[in-house]
Amino acid sequence: MIASWFRLFVRSLGARGFWRTLREIPEFVRRQRDLSRFDRRHHTRTSDIRHIGPEEVVGDGARHSSTHMPTPQEHFDRMMASLPGSPRDPVFVDVGSGMGRVVLYASAMGFERVIGVEHSRRLHEAAVRNVEVFRHENPEMRPVELVCADALTLELPREDTLLYFHQPFDRETFERFMVRLVLTLETTPRRLLLVYYEPRHETAIQESGLFELLVARGEPGDRNGAWRIWRTLPAVERRPS
Repeated sequence: MIASWFRLFVRSLGARGFWRTLREIPEFVRRQRDLSRFDRRHHTRTSDIRHIGPEEVVGDGARHSSTHMPTPQEHFDRMMASLPGSPRDPVFVDVGSGMGRVVLYASAMGFERVIGVEHSRRLHEAAVRNVEVFRHENPEMRPVELVCADALTLELPREDTLLYFHQPFDRETFERFMVRLVLTLETTPRRLLLVYYEPRHETAIQESGLFELLVARGEPGDRNGAWRIWRTLPAVERRPS
């Protein structure tokens, strides 16, 4: 974990500079403490910051891997509260599900079907263990399906779906994912909600021309979180097959 923290520190130096990075260290420590509170309560291990190595990746995305970063529950709850309509209607898919933290949130919230897709074998195995531990203490939880696969080749649900992203890809891979997503909409029109936490590559969504922005909160790196919520345009949802 220390090595992953060091990589994160170096990346922050490049993006924010030395003094801003130094000022943000106390906030980073506070957030990690808050993240760990969830794990202590549920006896899980989901709050680690981990670098994803090329040797553990399924598919051809090794050079596009990023660092595993957990989503704070308070931010997730705020995102779900700002969704249009009932958040339990669509299938919930966490693209880049890491150690399973967000799928646990979604299952506890009551989504009928929850899927986590992760291309790191190591993180996927950790998620399987975490779901088992969580289910043992919460037998009423909704079913969770965990898949270790390349999101660029996985067949996505054909029904209305909420896709959750927390920096799962670099820009190139996210653009490729969006191209594929647009193709599925052409063959299977449906309502899609895209919930993008820490949105660094949202231009890939904008340029598709098929989504409208519903919610925009903060900018990446804000201490109170940043997210965007997009929905397919009504014309896309009604498009004949």
